[in-house]
Amino acid sequence: MPTLATLPGLEELQIGSVKVSDAGLGFLKAMPRLRSLGLSDARLTDQGLPNLTGLTALRSLRLDRNRINGSGFAYLR
Repeated sequence: MPTLATLPGLEELQIGSVKVSDAGLGFLKAMPRLRSLGLSDARLTDQGLPNLTGLTALRSLRLDRNRINGSGFAYLR
């Protein structure tokens, strides 16, 4: 998904049923204006959640149908 990193002004992104690796979420750091993010059914784990820490404008987050057990939620405060 590196191509998406060229869109720093993007405010909403919904990636459903696309297999994204935990490390593959790094491209999100280039999107500081992202307000809404959907990563449903992407096979993510708690190890991928630290990639979301810089998204300070984020107001809506969907992580349903992933492999997250909760320990990674501490990164989202």
